[in-house]
Amino acid sequence: MENKIQMYVAQPSDKQLGMYEVAKYSETDSNYIPIKGEIYLTKKAAEERAHELNKEE
Repeated sequence: MENKIQMYVAQPSDKQLGMYEVAKYSETDSNYIPIKGEIYLTKKAAEERAHELNKEE
């Protein structure tokens, strides 16, 4: 079974406390980089958006 890294994830925002952002995996940095404008009030909303973006990949 292969462990595939998710391209998009929901994570707490560093810049806006109490908010959540969607971040994209960067193979160059081996880290998740927040996507500008993808900020949500709830973790569930951010997770749903990340799931939606992962399906498109």
